[in-house]
Amino acid sequence: MLSLCVLTFGGYAQKNDLTLKVGYGHLIRQDLNFSPMIHKKGSPLNFHGAYNHTGEKVNHALDVMFNIYNPSITEPFDYYKNTSDKTYTTTRHSFKQLEINYSFDVPVYKGDKFTLAVGGREHNRLFASEYYFAETSSFSYYFSFGVDARLRMNYLFNEKNELSATLHTPLASFNTRSPYLGIDSQYLEDNLEQKGFKAFLNYISHAKLQSWNVAQDLDLTLNYKRHLSEKFDLTGSYFFSANFNQSPTTFASIQNTFLIGAAYKF
Repeated sequence: MLSLCVLTFGGYAQKNDLTLKVGYGHLIRQDLNFSPMIHKKGSPLNFHGAYNHTGEKVNHALDVMFNIYNPSITEPFDYYKNTSDKTYTTTRHSFKQLEINYSFDVPVYKGDKFTLAVGGREHNRLFASEYYFAETSSFSYYFSFGVDARLRMNYLFNEKNELSATLHTPLASFNTRSPYLGIDSQYLEDNLEQKGFKAFLNYISHAKLQSWNVAQDLDLTLNYKRHLSEKFDLTGSYFFSANFNQSPTTFASIQNTFLIGAAYKF
């Protein structure tokens, strides 16, 4: 799809940029498939990379976000196994989140300072988690592939400073989640050959089409750019993401992320 868009609109190309940002995020999550506990954790391991193409008629963007959170209801503690004198230390949970998104928008209003654009986004979310309970652990997955509505507003303060706000909300998505308590007969069958990539494809094959009555998402991005030169921009962003799902049980996630980085223009 991205290749087709580049071929279609490449003739209108005006400018491109590559952006890389890192920063700090805070995650609040509850997944009743595994625990009634509400896990809260901050993490400096948040990375965002993007390619943006600004055309005369249509704008395109491809971005990737990755983060790792290691929450725990209590601080790690030592414990014994059976009658052994050897002690073991508990491990914090591990939440890994990868998002790969393609978006486009078309300006519907252009003023001297203010621009309003509407469009769409194809999102791909891959959430993989490990819940550690002393001697035992449970693997959790939540994969989502969907189409979102997109609204973008840009305000140019002057020739060097620019602020933008982007809002995404889903129209429909194919979602798949771990079964209740993590393991059922289908999960065992998906992992029968003990091959990670094939199991991953098996998980995806169970995705079901869901709309707002089952899955609710909202992504808001505020982005500030300081134009340093003809080739480079300094950029800072705030990301807010709310993700809720009710199949097979409640999943609730709220994430706030602050990032800083640079953009190379060409």
